[in-house]
Amino acid sequence: MFSHLSFYSTLVEIFTSTNPPKDEPRQESDDFEIFGALRFAFGRVSSSYRAGFMKMLRWAIDGYEEDQGLIISGVGVLAGRLGTHIFSNIRSDEQICLDVISHIGKRDEKITVSHKKERCMHLVKELVAVFLNFTPRLVPIDNDYDRYVTFHDWLMDSYAGIATKLNVPRQDVYTQQLFF
Repeated sequence: MFSHLSFYSTLVEIFTSTNPPKDEPRQESDDFEIFGALRFAFGRVSSSYRAGFMKMLRWAIDGYEEDQGLIISGVGVLAGRLGTHIFSNIRSDEQICLDVISHIGKRDEKITVSHKKERCMHLVKELVAVFLNFTPRLVPIDNDYDRYVTFHDWLMDSYAGIATKLNVPRQDVYTQQLFF
């Protein structure tokens, strides 16, 4: 059902359908855009929307579920179950890795904020409007930004030959044509 859709297309399909989780229909809104700003730190995936849905699902099942059960009815039943099931065995508190925003502090191909702590403060300032309760936790252990915060600046990396950006939400047709 979702095997040839991007993550974004699948979210829209699930949550704006006539039978959405918890019977709470949603319109396409800024919520989709906000969630799409987050990235998963599994390799070089850009926005979470740009990855294929099945790949994201595999990561979630393989990486965060302790008891990986066989879904006999197929992946399509997940749309209904995700809205009603409370996950009690997800170890997200142990495995959160923020690989959040690309191009932060960049203006006209120049890095404008180079110090790690300043970048983190900039990030927290931007996210506080959306994640008020979460952002105060975005502090490295012992406030040691040099040890526990990593930024990869491809603009300053002599071995980075190219950086690509596939598309943004609502342009999923290009991702589908490219990968599927």
